[in-house]
Amino acid sequence: MEKEIFYKLVEVLRDNNLLANSREVSVEEQLAMFLFCLSTNASNRSVQKRFQHSGETISRHINTVLKAIVSLSSKLIQLPSINTPI
Repeated sequence: MEKEIFYKLVEVLRDNNLLANSREVSVEEQLAMFLFCLSTNASNRSVQKRFQHSGETISRHINTVLKAIVSLSSKLIQLPSINTPI
């Protein structure tokens, strides 16, 4: 993912009050953990090792980001139009 797109997504999540910095994890890190897990099919243990947070913290933030993304799905995910080339 390009940096600009990542930071735009962070901005959208913040502006819609879907994510906020926690005491120990910024919105950027929450989204990075979520995307890492999603893109690599990483286990909780792998994410713990990479981001140096407890399993409970990882699980909580990944679930929070997932709920935020799902709530934006109608804005972020669009079916192709009939004129879209395959």
